[in-house]
Amino acid sequence: MDCISSSKPLTAEQQEKVARIHNLYKAVMYSVAFKILKNDPDAEDAVNQAFLKISENIDKISEIDCPKTKAFVVIIVKNVSIDIYNKNKKTIFNSASEENLQFVAVKDDILDSIDYKELIKRIKNLPSGMKDALYLNCVIGYSVQETASILNISVEAAYKRIERAKAILAKKI
Repeated sequence: MDCISSSKPLTAEQQEKVARIHNLYKAVMYSVAFKILKNDPDAEDAVNQAFLKISENIDKISEIDCPKTKAFVVIIVKNVSIDIYNKNKKTIFNSASEENLQFVAVKDDILDSIDYKELIKRIKNLPSGMKDALYLNCVIGYSVQETASILNISVEAAYKRIERAKAILAKKI
């Protein structure tokens, strides 16, 4: 794929993985981007930028066609779209996609004390930034540093979002 580039060259296997992700998720990613940006050129740009981030993190994706991967790519394109939206001097978009919450296996003790459906309901009600950080860190299992990189925020900001999300959920539980 010509539109994919990275700071280090991708192997043939990695290129194939990116191409498969592109074929499987491009339409979903475009839909998410368009809902945020409301115009075709910006939505296409967001999808392309998201694929750059995906190609940089391609080794973190073990299975292409699974809910975790779908949520991962949706979170990336959503955050890229929000960055573009903000750069265009518009207000922050705070709604989140339900695709982000299709696969939940939270490890935290506080969060384990609640049943699956209730946990999903409570995570859906978190502010978007906290929801994404908590999902990436606790559900998918990325480190705080990896979460920060994917969300394009500082490590400190990622840590605070995760902690605040857990605190909100703990209060409600």
